[in-house]
Amino acid sequence: MAPNCRIESVISFKLSSRLNTILNGTPEEAKKVLQEEGLNYFIFSTESNLLDVLPFSRLFNPHEIGRYFTVKWTDGKTYLLTWRKGSNPSVGSAFLAAYTAHFRQPENNWFMFSKALPNMDIVMNKFSSMPHPWRSIEFPWREKNGINVLEATYGKSCATSKLWSSRSYDVKIGNATSWVRSACNKKMTCDFMVTAQLFGDPASGCAKDFRISYSCPWRKEVINMRVGRESLGKHVSLDCRKVGGIDVIHATYGENCRFTLAPPFFHKIRLDNATDIIKKLCQGKTTCSFDLKQAKKTDPAQGCNKNLKISYYCAFGSKLFDMKINGDVLSKPVLFHC
Repeated sequence: MAPNCRIESVISFKLSSRLNTILNGTPEEAKKVLQEEGLNYFIFSTESNLLDVLPFSRLFNPHEIGRYFTVKWTDGKTYLLTWRKGSNPSVGSAFLAAYTAHFRQPENNWFMFSKALPNMDIVMNKFSSMPHPWRSIEFPWREKNGINVLEATYGKSCATSKLWSSRSYDVKIGNATSWVRSACNKKMTCDFMVTAQLFGDPASGCAKDFRISYSCPWRKEVINMRVGRESLGKHVSLDCRKVGGIDVIHATYGENCRFTLAPPFFHKIRLDNATDIIKKLCQGKTTCSFDLKQAKKTDPAQGCNKNLKISYYCAFGSKLFDMKINGDVLSKPVLFHC
């Protein structure tokens, strides 16, 4: 259909060194740059998600696209567009209806192009007005303080495992993202309770966990947090405060014993079951020493030699440390420091 044609996508190619003009310029400016770059044909398929940055530019907006493009070829599902010239017809009502419907679908949580474009414009204008050598700048989407929620899911455990239920469920990943973002973004700390009033019941009859991925401006790594089954009625706490010493992220006691019994029996060990205790003992200290007997930690798997896994940051550093103590940790002293 298109011999000697190199297909480009925004994920794989930069399209042009003048990309900001294409994405944030006027339709006429964007058209001029694309033509000068030899980019004259554009594919849209009704069978694929609209995971691309171009539709969020002014040129490819549903209200403008018909003024500048015509349909070169279509089979009713896939459309090949090119520049509209003279008396060439517009894109047509069938294309416009399908394109608009895809454009209005919720964006992928990891590719928020509608928000990326204006931020990109701010950054590029700062650089273009700055004499060389360029200085570092603060990205507008990275607040100097505050939580940035990437994804939140209630009940993912019911979709990925049948150990806790007789069947799997169709749980939508990210089903709690919108609410948690509105409640927590840009705050230094955020606390809420998991309730059916807030998040519904995506898997009736199944003990549901609650998972959140979020970032803090001073950490390079994403924080993945999980409140294990059953999370309903439990409190969730997000924290982006800078801690002056040890900053405990996760701690699990006995994870190695979860599946040591013969099926269908297993130890119901909740991940992060020791996080609150270790935080209480160690948070903010430069050195922490304790034993689990003193901490009065209950035994989640009797008869099994349980390990202890702790993930923590040190002061304002960006490296996440993972510590693992094997064997019967209940009788061993635990020591770690920053």
